Amino acid sequence: MSIKHRSVFKTGSVEDANRVARLATQGGIPDDDVRIIARSDTEVRRVSNRRKLADSDLVPSAMRGVLMGAVIGLVAGIAIMLLWGMPAYALIFSTGIVAAMGGLGGSLAGASIRDPIRRQFQAELESGSVLVVVDAEPEKLPAVQQALEGAGASRLSYDAATALS
Repeated sequence: MSIKHRSVFKTGSVEDANRVARLATQGGIPDDDVRIIARSDTEVRRVSNRRKLADSDLVPSAMRGVLMGAVIGLVAGIAIMLLWGMPAYALIFSTGIVAAMGGLGGSLAGASIRDPIRRQFQAELESGSVLVVVDAEPEKLPAVQQALEGAGASRLSYDAATALS
């Protein structure tokens, strides 16, 4: 298994971005690993749903909330059992309830966090540029980058590990 790296390419229009996305998939990048980001009004009207990148911190935040809530609920349940002599099911009840509340709170907080690409390239997006995001294995990226730059896209300074293949 290898780690994929996320690279971002800037184009001038949605049409250019779609052409660049097709070139990336023709270059061996799986279709699910090529996304398009544009200014929100443009993206809603002109970018295909299968190409939209909808990253947020929703799931990781929810998982952290559930984990922290479960730990807090467990500690609270033990305290209730020891200090007030409550039955053992209070431990299960408090752990489950507080874990659910932590998951809800974490997911609400995570949903409000914009993805890092939109934050970093907000000025480009506001000026009308359209970004193509490519997740690729490091050995495939140079050939794809050359093809995309040959088609008029310019690579922006962004590289992050994304997923295992």
